[in-house]
Amino acid sequence: MKNIVRIPYRQLSPEAFQRLIEEIITRDGSDYGEVILSLEQKVAQVLRQLESGMAVITYDEKTQTSNIMLKKDYDRLTGTPAGSDPARKGSRCHQTPDTRTSSQRLGTACGQI
Repeated sequence: MKNIVRIPYRQLSPEAFQRLIEEIITRDGSDYGEVILSLEQKVAQVLRQLESGMAVITYDEKTQTSNIMLKKDYDRLTGTPAGSDPARKGSRCHQTPDTRTSSQRLGTACGQI
């Protein structure tokens, strides 16, 4: 799937990060199990997963939506070899063709966040 773009969360402004994460985790159908968590707890949980590298923020060019997914699922969808992480090797952003255009639609162009 070449239409999935990884958005490096560290390049987002704190305000953009907060709004994006809150929007994603409050969507209809979000299920966190039987335990009821506050919005702040959910945001903290997501941040821990992003910081650990377990999860990544993605943008789907086809549906023009952002999501959070497990890194292993992202790697499988994009064909990224296991264990490689272009975003941590000096790359500003892991990009697929036409990424900049769709990132601009999202309002978070790589390097301009």
